Amino acid sequence: SYGKLSLLVYLNSIWGGNKYFLATNTPYLDGYANRGDLNHPIYDYWTPTNTGAEFPRPSYKDKATFKGNKYYDRSFIRLQKIALNYDLTKMVKKYGIQKLDLTLSADNLATYAPHWIGLDASTAAGSTDSTIPSLRTVMLGLNINF
Repeated sequence: SYGKLSLLVYLNSIWGGNKYFLATNTPYLDGYANRGDLNHPIYDYWTPTNTGAEFPRPSYKDKATFKGNKYYDRSFIRLQKIALNYDLTKMVKKYGIQKLDLTLSADNLATYAPHWIGLDASTAAGSTDSTIPSLRTVMLGLNINF
């Protein structure tokens, strides 16, 4: 707090904890790899010119055979919430208002997840197209007490 301003910053994190990709739409079997109308990660697939890729080529008929590590580190740190509040009470006391606060806040502004390739490390959702990651929201609030 400083004068009539107050600031809240909330960080959320998980360190460690591996998660397995369980969905059928994983880097190991992505039947939607060439669909531009779906929002999902771009994977480093094997091609004849990219033989050092992390994932085998997508298979549209059979599951891709891959014996490597299918677990990924979920470690992340997220700016979960930031809120700026301004106390306007002094300006409105003469109108019979006991308290007036104006707040601007935002949720899920930024996430750093260096090893997770799915949509959201906090939910460990993997890379399914039907998964909804944590939504970024911005809100403006007005608190009035009479």
